[in-house]
Amino acid sequence: MEAALDSGDASEYLDHDEELLATIYSASGNPVLVETIRTLWLRCRAYKLVGARREISADAKAPLLKHQRRLMDAVDAGDPGAAAEVTGESFDDAVRRIRAGLGA
Repeated sequence: MEAALDSGDASEYLDHDEELLATIYSASGNPVLVETIRTLWLRCRAYKLVGARREISADAKAPLLKHQRRLMDAVDAGDPGAAAEVTGESFDDAVRRIRAGLGA
C-alpha cells in the first residue's frame, strides 16, 4: 500500500487495501459475507477512488494508512472489539474523504 501511495496510484492502493481486508474477513469462515463485501466494494470503487486520489494529491498519505496499521494491531492482539472500532472509524473517514472530494 505504501509503495502504491508513493507512486500516486490510488487504484493499486485500494487493491491492496481490499485484499488485506478480505483476508481478515475471510477468517470469519463466512464466504457469503466476503463475497457480499467484495460486491459492495466494486459498486463503490469510483467513489473510493475520489477519496483516495484527493488524499494523494494533497500529499496526505498517512491518513490512508493509519487504519490498516491499527486494524492489524487489533487482529494480532485478538481483539475483535478494537477491530470493529477501527473499521467503523475507517468507514467514517472514507465517507468524509469522498464527500470532500465530491464537493458535498
